[in-house]
Amino acid sequence: MFEGVFCPSITITDDEGKIDFDLWGKHLDHLADAGLDGVLLFGSIGEFYSVSLEDKKAVVDFAVKRVAGRMKVFVGVGDTTYANVLDLTRYSEKAGADAVLAVSPYYFGPSDAAAEEYFGASRRPRSCP
Repeated sequence: MFEGVFCPSITITDDEGKIDFDLWGKHLDHLADAGLDGVLLFGSIGEFYSVSLEDKKAVVDFAVKRVAGRMKVFVGVGDTTYANVLDLTRYSEKAGADAVLAVSPYYFGPSDAAAEEYFGASRRPRSCP
């Protein structure tokens, strides 16, 4: 498994709310240069709920390339739409992310049975819309 120190990253945007790749790249360089073992994109402090799926994919591509093996890249794939969770999970794997983190459906918190169904569904063959 993974060992070491992993830092959740804020999502860095400009004054218009668009991803600031230049500044985020400097942030990632700082974390890697400081000797961290990995970074988590789109965790709870990364405001994952407010970033579009398209922007998340662009950030994953950017971060994996920018970090270039200097540290691990984890991607938070939480979303209110199950198809988006699966889409970003698959995309992150293809882009070269080292791991994904999935939160249970949030806001109304699922029952134990619903949480098992949610997390177990990805193991069953299924088509997504």
